[in-house]
Amino acid sequence: GDQELGDDEDLEIEDSGRQWTNDKCPLSMKEVLDLQRPVKDPLGYVYEHSAVMEYLRHHPHGHKHPVAGVTQLLRACDLVPATEVERAKKRRRLQQNLMGSAANNNNNNQQQEEEIIDV
Repeated sequence: GDQELGDDEDLEIEDSGRQWTNDKCPLSMKEVLDLQRPVKDPLGYVYEHSAVMEYLRHHPHGHKHPVAGVTQLLRACDLVPATEVERAKKRRRLQQNLMGSAANNNNNNQQQEEEIIDV
């Protein structure tokens, strides 16, 4: 509940200041905000953890970067949790919950008005 979100002081920062480069994982092609366990490389590209680890499995010292035109090697030791993506996912969930609550309130108010008119 509320305690889970209490340690994210910057939860209200707008998405326009996002700190990652891509919209989709270059390996799994899932939307970044839909990734189960997002990780980020030093260039700011975000991946699904399981997909990037599978990609690097046979290349312990690094592998060609999966994004065309990027010459830097991708290495497992350089990957870090994409905490800013997790925060963005929380913001999205909060917005969806707020919009859902607002829609429910509007429906309840409309039903109450219809009941009053029907009387």
